[in-house]
Amino acid sequence: MDAFQLIQSFFTRMRCNFCSHTFSPDDIQLLRQEEGIYIVNVYCNQCDTQNGVAMVGVEVPQHAHPFPDPELTEEELTRLAEFDPITDDDVLSAHQFINQLDGGWQRFIPQEMLARCTETETESQDD
Repeated sequence: MDAFQLIQSFFTRMRCNFCSHTFSPDDIQLLRQEEGIYIVNVYCNQCDTQNGVAMVGVEVPQHAHPFPDPELTEEELTRLAEFDPITDDDVLSAHQFINQLDGGWQRFIPQEMLARCTETETESQDD
C-alpha cells in the first residue's frame, strides 16, 4: 500500500460534515504531491459537497523500505539499500546491451543458475 492509499484509508474512517456519510477512497483526491507532503481534496460524492482540503505529511523511516517486495527478505532489502536506485540511463544501457547479444547470450548466465532454471522447468512440467 503506497502513502496516498494510506491517506485515503485514513479519511475513510471519517464522515462528511454535511450528510454524515462515511467517505470512500474515491472521495479523497490527490491535488499535489511534494517530497513527503500530500495535498488532498476531501469531497463527499454522496451529498455532492466539498468538505475541505488537507495537507498531510507522510514520513517513511529511513531503515524501512516504502514498498516492500514480498519476495525479498529484510536482509536482502538492507543489502540492496546500499546501492543507488536504477536510473533511466541504466535501463537504456541494459536495453542496448541486450539488443547487441547474439544467439549465444546464455553463456553470460552462470551455470548454477541455468541448472536451477532447468530444475524449475522440470518440476513445473511434473505438476
